[in-house]
Amino acid sequence: LYKFEFKLKNLISSSLYIPIVIPELVFAIALLIGELCGHNPAGSAYGHGHYGWAIWGGVFLLSLVMGGLLERLHRRGIPLRSRQGALWAAATVAGWVFVVVFVQLSKLR
Repeated sequence: LYKFEFKLKNLISSSLYIPIVIPELVFAIALLIGELCGHNPAGSAYGHGHYGWAIWGGVFLLSLVMGGLLERLHRRGIPLRSRQGALWAAATVAGWVFVVVFVQLSKLR
């Protein structure tokens, strides 16, 4: 058990953790946001009126771009618990909110 725990800590601290684990986590978060914020009106035809797919796609694509920026920050040696790391996290969450608001407003036309 100790060897497994030691190897897991090495994986988490290695540079492989970011490109392997983070995209799966973001996929799940984007899917959850899309399902919670996608409007599903009663009486609409099957598949019409639910824009969770657009929210999921926008959040996921935005997160991939922000993940690329995170990798660049990590390579430059900037810690995540710094002012720049906090700015990156705030920009990511603000982007998610923008995607949700944009999709919600675009279906009002």
